[in-house]
Amino acid sequence: VMEDVKAFADKISRVAEECGAASLLEYGNRLRDHADSYDIECVEKSIEIFPTLFRSIQRRWSKNDKESS
Repeated sequence: VMEDVKAFADKISRVAEECGAASLLEYGNRLRDHADSYDIECVEKSIEIFPTLFRSIQRRWSKNDKESS
């Protein structure tokens, strides 16, 4: 399971770098650190907040798209 979390964290970090999403990059790096240290409690908390973080980023991008149109 931790290998899946590490892979997810790495994918998040790659996408964040490609999109220039600093908060998402920080999240991916932090999640990877928690997984590397087998900190199950922090991994669980990080996974729980991901949907909220993702929605926040979506809203920000959507707002930026509307402003640049």
